Amino acid sequence: MTIEQYNQLPYDYAHCAGTHCEKASQCLRHTAYKMLEMGGREQYMMMNEKVRTGTQVCPFLNPHHFEHIILHYTKDNH
Repeated sequence: MTIEQYNQLPYDYAHCAGTHCEKASQCLRHTAYKMLEMGGREQYMMMNEKVRTGTQVCPFLNPHHFEHIILHYTKDNH
């Protein structure tokens, strides 16, 4: 994800540190979290990683590509 793409994410898009998640590298929420340093947002939303336990699939996993997120957000808000 580029910084331009990150800045197009809605302000209420939840970020995830993904420190104990084996799918973090596939999740747009984790990618957004890694972009925080460069993104310059003063405020952002974080996921609670403790919701997932054991081998349970993370209910917040967002494996979709950036373009799908922006398209979905744009359709829902117009």
